[in-house]
This record gives sequence, structure tokens and C-alpha cells, in this order.
Amino acid sequence: MHETNEEFIQRIMTVGCPTGALVQVFVIDALEKYAMFVTSSQIPTWGADGIIEKQAWIDTAAWVLKEIQQKYEVA
Repeated sequence: MHETNEEFIQRIMTVGCPTGALVQVFVIDALEKYAMFVTSSQIPTWGADGIIEKQAWIDTAAWVLKEIQQKYEVA
């Protein structure tokens, strides 16, 4: 059976991690750090194929970062 992305995220956030609920903190921390990296970096190239527009990727990261900051009241 093929897992959708949503099913995958739900599974890793709720089932089977040897360290238990710590996986949730790990996933949120990873999302925050990557969103911060994307919004603050000056990555000169985003792939030769141009599948994802650089600004769209940055805008997505900014939205994720804003959502995390609002939820966890992080400045």
C-alpha cells in the first residue's frame, strides 16, 4: 500500500518511534530550522530544471515559520 505524504507524517508523529513523543519535537524543530535556513539564505541556484520557483519556496518557508512561531509563541 502506498502512503500519502499526510499518512507518512501522521505515522511518524504518532506511531513506533523508539523515543516516543520526542519525535514530534524533532519534526517541529526540523521544520523550523529548515524554514529559517530557506528564508535567510542566499542560495544562488535552485536546480537547473526550474521545477520550483525560488520565491515560491521562500514564501512557503516563511509561511511555515510564521505558523510555528504563532503556535509556539516564538519570536
